[in-house]
Amino acid sequence: MGQITRAEVGRYCDYCKGRWGKAKDGSLNEKARRQAVVIVTSTITRSKGIERAYCETCRAENSRWPDGTIWPLSEQLNYAQAAFNE
Repeated sequence: MGQITRAEVGRYCDYCKGRWGKAKDGSLNEKARRQAVVIVTSTITRSKGIERAYCETCRAENSRWPDGTIWPLSEQLNYAQAAFNE
């Protein structure tokens, strides 16, 4: 299974960075500087060691499906490990 750990102070959410990008001066947009709460580290063979940081809002968005059901990141990691690990 992948690993979920608490994010260290100063680690920003990767989804917010991707969504909001950088300001004209090259610094991160203010909205992109959201403190991450968890770090998910992949253990799947093809993406082993890749980390993704989530703020609380993005963690919740990535766990909630269009029909309103919740699929927690921990269960998503278990599924990916079983389905994609060679």
